Amino acid sequence: MRSLILNNIINTRRNLNLVLQHVKILREGQAYSTSVPLLPDPAALKILPENDIKEFNSYYPIVRNDIVTNKLVSDIPKLNERLERMLDYNAKEGRKLRPYLMIATYKYFTNEEDRTPENIRLMNILGWFIELMNAAYVMQDDIVDNSETRRGKPTWFKCKDVGINAVFDASLIESTCIQLLKTHFSAHKNYNKMLDAFLEMLRMTRVGFVVEAATVFDEFSEDLYYVIAQHKMGYYLLQFTTTLGTLLANKEDLMICQKAGRVFNELGCLYTIQVSQNCHLILF
Repeated sequence: MRSLILNNIINTRRNLNLVLQHVKILREGQAYSTSVPLLPDPAALKILPENDIKEFNSYYPIVRNDIVTNKLVSDIPKLNERLERMLDYNAKEGRKLRPYLMIATYKYFTNEEDRTPENIRLMNILGWFIELMNAAYVMQDDIVDNSETRRGKPTWFKCKDVGINAVFDASLIESTCIQLLKTHFSAHKNYNKMLDAFLEMLRMTRVGFVVEAATVFDEFSEDLYYVIAQHKMGYYLLQFTTTLGTLLANKEDLMICQKAGRVFNELGCLYTIQVSQNCHLILF
């Protein structure tokens, strides 16, 4: 694993040059060429065994029911119906890379005897908290990018009767995530630290969103790409997820996550490069 991470870091700059080649092609008005090699799909990574993945997916109906039966939502049938629809459309079939990383972190830091049925329940709910946050994130990102499709179907804001109201839908999902965290983890000794990590993730990703949205095509540079990638993905993809997994495991010493911050930034940038390549640099 260590050698794989190091190789990825070493190759980040080289792979960024591939992205810059795409930018040059687009700037010069040339037809897109697939001669520039693409990176492997991150979804192909075997982060968790199949049994863990099946168990995690089995919690979606539980979490969904928890959200839509909340009194604030259930008392407004129109809102309840819309929330059910947007959860199923945006969260159920996601790639789930982030919750898988959190679960893998939690299991790395715990022994078999620590993984009681209650702790496993909390682990999977926390995973869905992360995945729901990601659903809200991509809903907002699609609006900014004016993306037509995601995961082989129209983006949420392109769906009939949704449109720009998707901004409020994404905010609603974010607020339900906060409630989900409070409902299930307020008694956990690291609840406040989990909440702090969540708020820091929001701050970092918002900075990335604003910088990206304020950047015109001709201003694109390698340094600017790194700023956007590190804020939108570096913290959110790895440091946020591994921090939550560590906190759930009741490991007070977070120096591992802090020391790994630079590595997480590099890998987050590498992941962003891969996504940009596979999307033919739609963002730029």
